[in-house]
Amino acid sequence: MITSETCSFLLQSWGLLVTAIIAAKTRSMRISIPLSIAIMVAVNFVGQVIIAGEGPGACVGFILLPIIGCAVAWITVSVSRKFCRSKIVDKDIQLNSNSNIESQSSENHS
Repeated sequence: MITSETCSFLLQSWGLLVTAIIAAKTRSMRISIPLSIAIMVAVNFVGQVIIAGEGPGACVGFILLPIIGCAVAWITVSVSRKFCRSKIVDKDIQLNSNSNIESQSSENHS
């Protein structure tokens, strides 16, 4: 049988997974870190206060879970920025490459 502590742990693990998914999708520290704090505070409130019935774990969780959520978000954003290239093309690079192509084509036609 699943105890209330196990349900609380599963909910907290799910919250960390959701935090990692959001951070990987957004690839933005400005968005993912505040969201991770909000998610983990809500998860701690539901998991430790409502499901597990308060106690010292809830008090510690209000401090530690948002910190752990921020760390997960920061690591996930860093890894996703390193390994996943953005599909947005830098306009300066695009303008410079177009001007180089135009100058080369005008030189060839002269």
